[in-house]
Amino acid sequence: MAALAVLALCGCAPRVSAALFSSQDCRQLALIDAATAQPVLGIEDAAFDAASRTLFVSAYDRLLVERARANGQTESPPAGGVYAISIDQLGQSSLRVHDVLGEILPAPARPHGLDARALPGGDVRLAIINRAFLASTNSRAWHLRPELEIVDITASGPRLISRILSPSLCSANDVAIVDAQTLRVTLDRGECLEDGHAPVGGPALATVTLDGATSTQRLSARFPNGVVQIGDQAWIASTTQNQVLQAGGPRRVTLPGAPDNLTLDGKGRLVIALHPQLWRFALHRYGWPGFANAPTRIVRFDPQRRSLAILFDDPEGKSFSGATFGLMAENKLVLGGIRERGLLVCAAREAAA
Repeated sequence: MAALAVLALCGCAPRVSAALFSSQDCRQLALIDAATAQPVLGIEDAAFDAASRTLFVSAYDRLLVERARANGQTESPPAGGVYAISIDQLGQSSLRVHDVLGEILPAPARPHGLDARALPGGDVRLAIINRAFLASTNSRAWHLRPELEIVDITASGPRLISRILSPSLCSANDVAIVDAQTLRVTLDRGECLEDGHAPVGGPALATVTLDGATSTQRLSARFPNGVVQIGDQAWIASTTQNQVLQAGGPRRVTLPGAPDNLTLDGKGRLVIALHPQLWRFALHRYGWPGFANAPTRIVRFDPQRRSLAILFDDPEGKSFSGATFGLMAENKLVLGGIRERGLLVCAAREAAA
């Protein structure tokens, strides 16, 4: 079992311990969109519903979308979806998956940040940052306009609960469900006062209710990315500071890499995807020649014990490049990356305590 490094609240960097999961314990799971018969690319985030034993992943081919916009494409940029996978299917090498959003949204979805929560009666609520695009009124360009979609997955199919289009969410990155009425959203560059205006005020955390009411608090973070809710506290990934921190609180921990998305395991611990060399990830993410691979590191932080464990470490990205999330689903570690075809699924040789 990986040794734990005790962290001081001063933010000092912990040593890197041996990884609990080895690349030899992992296998790739290719995902194929059942509707298009095309590989699912651009997997960004994931959430696990333990009650239904279902993994939800968000994906759209960001590189394809960005190149289409750069080339002046006039039709709507390519779309993606949110895909549901039973934990019992994770042992396969290839899997046909269905977009659970179906046609309940008025326009094609490009899902980014994602969270899930079990509801009474067996339904599952999804909160999704949808990177929608809006056609400009005075040019043929398409402009990014994130939306917040709240969807319930029920026995009779998906149901759209709320669609929040607030201009203040113009730099929305990730979302965490607080309770039946409330969500937290990271704004990595701040909020917009009006449609089309650049973000102002700096990085922030938005509290959003299902009726669209939004309030924001400034964050002492640089590029706030992933967010999770533990009790009444939000934990934020401060990507370019190599830290996770409490929103509005004193706790701040320095990590061995730049944090991306955050998830929670079944014991209230943060599972964090890190980019050990952020510059390499940036070149990999934008498809620069010679950077087909980027390092991947997944760590687990326990806020109660103030301890850190390395779950998976691939310094050259040979088995899986540039992971944007790591997630514990029962005793399996699941990784996704925006340039990888599908997921990496790892099974521990011993119980992941």
